[in-house]
Amino acid sequence: MRLGIKTRKFFLFLFSFFFLLILQAKSQQYLLYIFNLPIDSNYYLIEGENIWIDEKVIHLIQKKVEIKNLKKYFDVSKRLYSLNSLCQDNKDKLILIKNDQTKIIDVNTLRYQQQDLQNVTNNYNNIKVEGYRTLETKYFKLFYTNYQLGLILSNLLDTYYENIVGFFDFRYSDLYRLNYKVPIYLAPTDEVYKKFNLVPDWSTGAFVFDFFSPTPNFVIYAHERDSFLVQRVLPHEITHLILALHWKENVMDFRTKFIQEGVAQYMEYRLLTGLEEITIHPSNKLKFQDMLYPVFNSKDDVRNFYESALSFTSFLIVQYGKYKYIQFIRKCRYSMDVIKNLNDVYQFTLFYDEKKVIDQIENRWEHFIKNSSPTPLK
Repeated sequence: MRLGIKTRKFFLFLFSFFFLLILQAKSQQYLLYIFNLPIDSNYYLIEGENIWIDEKVIHLIQKKVEIKNLKKYFDVSKRLYSLNSLCQDNKDKLILIKNDQTKIIDVNTLRYQQQDLQNVTNNYNNIKVEGYRTLETKYFKLFYTNYQLGLILSNLLDTYYENIVGFFDFRYSDLYRLNYKVPIYLAPTDEVYKKFNLVPDWSTGAFVFDFFSPTPNFVIYAHERDSFLVQRVLPHEITHLILALHWKENVMDFRTKFIQEGVAQYMEYRLLTGLEEITIHPSNKLKFQDMLYPVFNSKDDVRNFYESALSFTSFLIVQYGKYKYIQFIRKCRYSMDVIKNLNDVYQFTLFYDEKKVIDQIENRWEHFIKNSSPTPLK
C-alpha cells in the first residue's frame, strides 16, 4: 500500500523530529563548568581527554591571555583553542557533569578522575563516619569527633544561621522552614579533609551544592583542628548556604563570586567582632574590573581576591548603608547582570554605560579606602 504525500510528509516530520531530539540529547551529554561558570554547549568540544573552547569563553575567563600562544583546533573554521594548555598552571578544578557520571579535572596535572554522579550528588549522607559523633540542631546535622567543640557548636550553629538570615531581612521567607537538616562534616585530620568532595586543597572550609539532583543538595565541610578557626569558618560557609537558598541556580554564576566571598567574610567578621559596620583596607587591592573575572594561579592571587572582595563589600555597606546592600543582594536573585544591578541600586551613573559604571565604582571605592580607617580585626 502506497502512502499519500501528506502521510509521507508526516512520517518524515516525525523521523526528523526524533532525530533532532537524539542529536540534542547527544550534544547535551556534557555540561561544562569553568570556575563555576556554565558554558553553553555551542562553545566547547570534548574529544577524549582534550577540551576545546571558543575564543569568547577564553576572554571571559582569562582577560589577559595570549591567544596566539594556545594550541588551536585543527579545523580552522572553528575558533576553538585547547583548554588544557590554557589552564595547565592553574591550581583550581574544572568540573564536567555527565548524565551518568562526573569527571573532575585537576587542571594543574590534567589527570582525570572518574566518580559516579551518585557519589558526588547524593553522597552527603553516605560519607563514612565511623567514630564520628552526631548531633542535630534546628537547621543542621553535625558530624564531629571533638566533644567540646561539638558542645560549643550545638549552641552556635542555629544562632549563626538566624543572625545572618536576619541581617538580610529574610525573616518571613522559607529560609526559616528548611525541609531537611543541612549536614556539616568536621574533619579531624588533613587526610580526612582532603577526602571530602570538591574541597580546594588550600581551604579550611567549603560549601558544596548540587542543583542538578531532583532535590537540591547542600553540605558544609570544615576542619576540626582549631576550634576558634571553625567558629570563623562556619559563619562564612553558612552565608554561602543562605545565598544559595535565596539565589537558587544563580549562585553558580562565576560573575557573582566576588559578591559571595565578600559578604561571607563580612558575616564572618561581623559575628566575630559584634560590629555591624566593618571597614577593610586590602594589603594588595585588585581593580574592580579584575574582581569580575579573577585568575587564581597562586595563593597570593586567592588572598588578594578575598581581601579585595571583603573590602568592596565593606565599602558598599559602610558607605551606602545596609538596606541598599540588601536591595542589591535581592536584585541578584533575578538577574546576574552584576554591573547593572549595582548601578540600579547605587546610581553610580545617571545613564547606564557599563564602562563608565565600572570606572565610577573604582573611583568611589578608592576614595572610600583613602578617607576611612580600617577596623582592627586581629
